[in-house]
Amino acid sequence: MKDLRKSYRSSMDSGKMMYRATYEAMIDAGKTSVSVMLAAASAGLIQGVLTMTGELTNIGYRLISLTHGNLWLLLLLTMVFSLILGMGVPTTANYIITSLVAAPAIYMLVRNIEPYNQPVPGYTVLIAMLAAHFFVFYFGILADVTPPVALASYAGSAIAGGDFWKTAINAVKYALAGYIGPYIYFTHPEMFLITVSKWTPAMALRVLYYLLATLFVMYLLAIALTGFYSTKLKPWMRGIVGVLGLAGVTLNPIIIGAGIAAWLGLKFYGARFEKSAS
Repeated sequence: MKDLRKSYRSSMDSGKMMYRATYEAMIDAGKTSVSVMLAAASAGLIQGVLTMTGELTNIGYRLISLTHGNLWLLLLLTMVFSLILGMGVPTTANYIITSLVAAPAIYMLVRNIEPYNQPVPGYTVLIAMLAAHFFVFYFGILADVTPPVALASYAGSAIAGGDFWKTAINAVKYALAGYIGPYIYFTHPEMFLITVSKWTPAMALRVLYYLLATLFVMYLLAIALTGFYSTKLKPWMRGIVGVLGLAGVTLNPIIIGAGIAAWLGLKFYGARFEKSAS
């Protein structure tokens, strides 16, 4: 009987702990959702103002006019806009804001250009719409590691007990190679995979080449940014690798080949350094 009372008391204590944990979780969820709901409400206000005043379309035309229809300049400008619009904004609201303000400019410029004027297979949405939304949303998310707000860097520095600005600057430094990803995906829409209307051996090899070349270009940029490959690199070495990495955004086979040659040169240089050190 004593064991039964003890078991009953233990189960009651466990139940109270569970109810307490559930209650605290509900309170925490409510507090956390406030910022999300406020951001969503703000995004709704922005959407309403832009739609009712007609500025939604005007911003796109102004960006196109400002860049004189140059796609690369427009992508660069919308990247800056998306980074600013995405700072301190939750993911859902981030997408709503960037897709409303920045994406229409890109869409209007490329919607009549091959292959962006083709619909996504199985859907009525044009590839131009998919590519534009992906581009701006990607940079909107990267705003989490981009100063001056850099919420992810702020959280990381708080957990580690480090300095915010040092954390944010290093976060940008290490993520900088990923900033070129959207440019590559946008100019090579086959990399979305869903945009491929018919898979053939040639198409599969092309997509595979695009993916491997993209990873290699980011690898080169990472080497140039860190300035280290087996050993510390000289400034002119970093410059060459960095230029090849940036030029590799086009995924031109000649540039990729030159990048491979530079990488092999770095391996040889590192091997020589290790041999002389030993």
